[in-house]
Amino acid sequence: MSSGLENYKSLIDSLVKLSGSCAAMTSIKRGEVKGVEAKSGINDILAKLNDEERDILANYTLKAYTSGIYDTLEELEWHRVCKNMVITMEGEELPAGKFEGIPCDYIGRCDGWEWPE
Repeated sequence: MSSGLENYKSLIDSLVKLSGSCAAMTSIKRGEVKGVEAKSGINDILAKLNDEERDILANYTLKAYTSGIYDTLEELEWHRVCKNMVITMEGEELPAGKFEGIPCDYIGRCDGWEWPE
């Protein structure tokens, strides 16, 4: 198998792993947001929620985060298909169109789809 294909699979799988959690989700579950976002009043809201409600909000936040990754991949796919964009890694083109396309490969892998042989 080409190193381009292996790098492509690794990239998609890294994005899948990345989408398993995010800092905002962790902060919501913990009940405290730190940094600049703390000034937004979110901690006042979180203080009013019980653990179950924070979990619901955290999971919703994670889905929004995953959706953002998907939307970004959709944009890259459009450029790949319509504008002949190529993605290279270590000097080799990644075969992003070999399977279902970048965003569909990502969602498929998120849903437990196995890479074809």
